Amino acid sequence: MPTNAMRVAVMPGDGIGVEVTDATTFVLEKLVRRHGLGLSTETLAAGAFVYQETGTAMSEEVF
Repeated sequence: MPTNAMRVAVMPGDGIGVEVTDATTFVLEKLVRRHGLGLSTETLAAGAFVYQETGTAMSEEVF
């Protein structure tokens, strides 16, 4: 991976359906491998589902 790689935070289901996030991540991973793009993703817990479980939409750690 190039040294100037871009890191992207992925927050499934925050405003869109989880299936949309999964499909998008799948396509991005294929593009990264095929074209050697400098992109990596990290899945983080945030949004409405996390709020329902914990009482906060985003932990300090995620923020």
